[in-house]
Amino acid sequence: MAWRISDSVIRGEIDNLQKGRVTGRIWLAGRQEPLELDLQGNPLRDLAGHQLTFENPDPAPGHPVDLNPQQRGIVGDMTASRKVRVLEVPVEEALAMDKSGIKAPEHTANCLYLEWYSDNNGRIVIENASFLLSITEPAWKMSAQEQKKQCRANASAMERWLVRLTNVSSTVSKESEAGDNHIWTPDDDAPMDEFAWEKFLKASDKRTDRYMELFEQFKNLDDESRDWAIARAMGWAKIESYLEERDKGKMEVETNPAHEDIFIEPSEPEPNSLTEGIDWIRTADGDIRHPLAQRAFEMVIGMSHDLKKQELNDKPENKPVRDMLFAAQILGAKLAGALNGLARDHEPDDGFVVAYLKRALKYLHATIKHCELAQQNHLVPPAFLARYKRDLFSIREEILRLMKKYRKT
Repeated sequence: MAWRISDSVIRGEIDNLQKGRVTGRIWLAGRQEPLELDLQGNPLRDLAGHQLTFENPDPAPGHPVDLNPQQRGIVGDMTASRKVRVLEVPVEEALAMDKSGIKAPEHTANCLYLEWYSDNNGRIVIENASFLLSITEPAWKMSAQEQKKQCRANASAMERWLVRLTNVSSTVSKESEAGDNHIWTPDDDAPMDEFAWEKFLKASDKRTDRYMELFEQFKNLDDESRDWAIARAMGWAKIESYLEERDKGKMEVETNPAHEDIFIEPSEPEPNSLTEGIDWIRTADGDIRHPLAQRAFEMVIGMSHDLKKQELNDKPENKPVRDMLFAAQILGAKLAGALNGLARDHEPDDGFVVAYLKRALKYLHATIKHCELAQQNHLVPPAFLARYKRDLFSIREEILRLMKKYRKT
């Protein structure tokens, strides 16, 4: 999440006398030495070219803010003209008035907003409407056109910061467009066989792994900054546009004026009655599932119940048991992804089905492998393992039959 250090600020100075560079010092409560700023970029037009000094009339002592004293990085939005609403009564009184149905008195004021992206600490924000400000004459003036460019540069501050930290380019990978290694994209009409689908799914796995790495890397950012960071690092231009619209408050939700509280979920098409019992069954809960996916689901439920009842999944030495259950769960998920859609799909993509079944087969073999390890280490009762293996080999035979069917050989 972002560091919001306004309450701890005692005083500070920001210098943009040199175009393209912001330097400064900020003194915080509980720290003897100031933060030293050396940032790439410019503030917005009201502060561009100026030297600004500010003072907090009521700093909070609190605990020392644990920031690196050398703040090098990228300028975000920096302005002394952000409009905010300021309460004219204490917060506690305003809350009490609100509960009584009375609107608390307030006024609009200019707010000092200083944002930067630190190489060591991430996003840092100072935001306050009561600081005492003093500003010098400008050493240079920013034109209206330069202001527009600066706004765009500030919007990409997260991207430039990511490049510094992760050396990740924001451009979309061209690997999926390379000749014989063609991988399908949503705007592509090229035909797909099982091998092309395999390449696509492998690329999808890599993107998923990369996403999870970035999510973990930026987990300490606030939600808005994390979304931007991940979208830019992944090269998701369309998602960036969505986030930009969202953050500007332009995203609108369509509602029915007469029934604003009603949301009608679109109904799914009915499954093909001619393929009932072949491509789909209706479970006791009313769900539509492929028979093989349901068989795998029931196997996993039984396995999980056995292990929990015997307390075989909790002991540290039982890692093969946990791995066995995890692989079986992924097997069930892969079979559901490959087959459950057949109930409503009159013209399934044969290559997709085969490629997905191959992935399921991989996790089936992994489950068998962990069964063997559990047996060798005497971790699971032999009767349980015999049943698991019997189910797994039966599922394997059906997977191979379906792969042959959808290959049409």
